[in-house]
Amino acid sequence: MRSLSELKILFVTGLPTQGNPQKSSFIYDYLLRLRKHVTGFVLAFYDYQTRPVFDVPDMQVVKVPVFRIPFYSLFISPVIFLLGITIVRRFRVNIIHVEYLGLNSILGVSIGKICNIPVVAVAHRGDISPKKFERTPLTFLQYHLVLLSLKLLDKVICVSQYIFNEVKRMCPLARCVVIYNSADESRFYIRDKENCSAFLLKKFTKKFSDNTKIILFVGALIKRKGVDVLIEAMVTEPLSHLNDVLLFIVGDGPEKGKLVRRVNELGIRRKVFFTGLVARDELPMIYGSADVFVLPSLDEGHPVAMLEAMASGLPVIGCKVGGVPECIEDGVNGIIIRKLTPSSLAKAIYFCLSEQARFMGKKSRQLYESRFMGSHNLKAHIMLYRELLRI
Repeated sequence: MRSLSELKILFVTGLPTQGNPQKSSFIYDYLLRLRKHVTGFVLAFYDYQTRPVFDVPDMQVVKVPVFRIPFYSLFISPVIFLLGITIVRRFRVNIIHVEYLGLNSILGVSIGKICNIPVVAVAHRGDISPKKFERTPLTFLQYHLVLLSLKLLDKVICVSQYIFNEVKRMCPLARCVVIYNSADESRFYIRDKENCSAFLLKKFTKKFSDNTKIILFVGALIKRKGVDVLIEAMVTEPLSHLNDVLLFIVGDGPEKGKLVRRVNELGIRRKVFFTGLVARDELPMIYGSADVFVLPSLDEGHPVAMLEAMASGLPVIGCKVGGVPECIEDGVNGIIIRKLTPSSLAKAIYFCLSEQARFMGKKSRQLYESRFMGSHNLKAHIMLYRELLRI
């Protein structure tokens, strides 16, 4: 291969599920940035017992072939393995790019070694945590296969310094590199709030005034996201003193029923709205209508939803966990919560909605541009590919 323009990459990922609707979106957003430079193929698989909540039709926009297949055991199905080898050899793939450590990286390393091409894998939140695997002999073996794949990968891309610090304990330091996630800046930017609020009003037929403040959460409705604490914060001082405040919860997941019941018990159905999953073209408008973004997660790698909020010019609130502090300069573009409680969260939201914090949204966008722009992400990946292929 003489130049980067001839580069062909096989991306290995999973299809989105109710518990993790972001799976293929990482690859999709990355391919949007990379499509002018390389040719991509996607091998997307899923557990046949866990039906995906949606497919990846957006891949058609970037004209990328997607091979979808289920696997039928805790380990990689031979069918997927053989399909991966066939794709690599038929299309003369140069690099395998694996999203998420675990079964994905075991598959990628195996194909890469047989086909004699380099393999890189992206480490996100909890990919290598022993807590991810139940304490059974079979999953114990699975966990150690993950550790083996870490030793065999040519490069491990860590999405935050926090992830880097975790991975370097199990992988040679020279193979680890930090490349931050990015948002799609063609969609997420500072929009006209009046127009976005009109969209929100029409879409969800909720009546609110020009003075209404919108609190926004975007993410999977799972326990670690802390949405239950966010709901409790709505009835906790000093936030409870604000009458003209609404909370929009965007996303879906197994905790939704429990969260809806709690909202009803607290008597705040008119202040808290569950939108479910929304279309890609609608999500930026929802960000544009908000006044503050809250992600009270108990664990995160480098949250894309927070990056989207920053790119949209919103103050951001998150906990001092994982890679979240790498997104927030406390008191500058948002608030870092040291100990998550309804009271601490209510106080942080109350401050970010005050006149004192009106500068924070602009600072969020500035911080995003300085650290997390898609152009930074793209340049780092291209440099990595060049290094691996020596071009």
